[in-house]
Amino acid sequence: MVFTAHVSLQMIRSGETAQLKATLRGGMETSFPIMSCRFHPIKKNVFYTSGACGNIFQCTTDKNEINKFISEPMNEVNAIDLSSDGNYLVSGGKDAAVRIYDSEIAKPILTYRRIEEDMMHNVTRFHRMRIFAARFHHIYTNLIITGGWDDTVRIWDIRVSDGSIRTIKGPHICGDAIDLRESHILTGSWVVRESLQIWDLMSAKLIETIKPRNRPTTLEGEFLYIVQYFDGDPYGDHILASGSGTGAVEVINIKEQKVIDSFNVNKPIVALDSNGTMIVYGGMESVLRLGNYS
Repeated sequence: MVFTAHVSLQMIRSGETAQLKATLRGGMETSFPIMSCRFHPIKKNVFYTSGACGNIFQCTTDKNEINKFISEPMNEVNAIDLSSDGNYLVSGGKDAAVRIYDSEIAKPILTYRRIEEDMMHNVTRFHRMRIFAARFHHIYTNLIITGGWDDTVRIWDIRVSDGSIRTIKGPHICGDAIDLRESHILTGSWVVRESLQIWDLMSAKLIETIKPRNRPTTLEGEFLYIVQYFDGDPYGDHILASGSGTGAVEVINIKEQKVIDSFNVNKPIVALDSNGTMIVYGGMESVLRLGNYS
C-alpha cells in the first residue's frame, strides 16, 4: 500500500498497481499542507498524519476513515513518529515542544517545552525553534531523537521528564532529515556543504561527515531536506539523500564516500522513503515518482 498526502486529504493507492483505492478528507473548511505521515508499526491498516493546521489524524486503510487523533492549538505539527511497539506517538512543530501521546487513547503523557520565564536555566535542555524531524529509536523504545531550526539534534528518554539527556550541536534540520541505525544517528542539514553527517547515539559525538568524492561542486550547494538509510541494504552502508541543492535523489555509499546512483529532479524533494530496492519520492513538483536501485 502506498500513501500520499497533500492539502488536508490523504490518498491510498495499491503498492503493486498504483491504483487509487481511496481518498480521505480531513473535513476542514480550510486546506493546510500535510507535513508528516507514519504507518503504525503493528497495525498495518492504521496510519497517522499531521499538518500545518495543528491537528494529528488517525486513518485506516480498511474502512477508509480519517479521524482527529489530537489537536495542538496554535501549533503546526511538522513531524510525527511512532515507537516500534506502537504504544507511543511523538510530535514536534512550530512551538518547539516535543509531545508524547498514548497512541491507543490519544492521551498526552509528557511534554518537553522550554519555559519562557526561565530561559537562562532551561535553554540547554529544550528546543528553542521549530522542530522538523522526530524519530523513535527502533530498538531502545524509550529514546526519541528530534531536530530543527535551532541547530541542535536532541536525544530524549521518556523516563526522564526534565529535558533532553544529550544534545548534538550543529545540524540545521529543515525536514525529515534524521534517521537511526543501531547506535548511529544520520542527519542531513540545510546548508551549503558538509550537510550529511553520522553521529554516535551514546556520546553525541560526530563520527564522520560524508563528502561524496564524485559529486560535482555547484553554486546551488547541497541544502538537504531529507535523508534516510536505504532499506535495500541490510548492512547500512547506503543512504538516500535529497533536498533543494543537489538536483537529484542520491544513493550514497558511506564506505566509498561516493554517489552510486541518482535520480534527477527538477524541484526540491521533501518526501522520501524506501522499501527493499524501491524508492518513492516527491516534493515541490507535485509529482510522486518511483525508482529502483539494486
